[in-house]
Amino acid sequence: MNPKRHITIAKYLISKVYECLRHFKVLDYDLVCVSSDEIVFEVPDGVTSTEVGAIIAEGTQTVYDELGLYVRGTDFRLEGYNLRTDGCKSVCNFYLKWGGNVGWKLKGVPIQYHSIVYKLMKGEELNLYDLTFQYERCCCAFRENFYIEKIQNKIKDGTKD
Repeated sequence: MNPKRHITIAKYLISKVYECLRHFKVLDYDLVCVSSDEIVFEVPDGVTSTEVGAIIAEGTQTVYDELGLYVRGTDFRLEGYNLRTDGCKSVCNFYLKWGGNVGWKLKGVPIQYHSIVYKLMKGEELNLYDLTFQYERCCCAFRENFYIEKIQNKIKDGTKD
């Protein structure tokens, strides 16, 4: 099957799974994103891991019963961070994904900053190789001092502070 057709089928199936979960009111939480291979919902604070596990089990069973599709659910937490320089300029936003038995994973880090973010998150010192990147077939290096700042959620009760 050609790749375009494969992507079209994946998007169609994920939309059917989403419709099934909403129609049978399995998940009554805010939708964060839908991609070709995952649906992410935001679970409010105060919901326990046991409750989330029960919701995932009910959701996977409902999708199988209604659509005949095997799906897998995962409970994870995202934390937002900014990569900044000494001049307080925000270079990029990225996320740490916590969950499962793998600890954390970096999500949404541009490739030229990946080694910088990885080492800073692990508390390691940066070296010249971490600061080096390719730009228009030239070897370049960052000269700024980088640091990481956690994004604080400023939205409370649906209104901004």
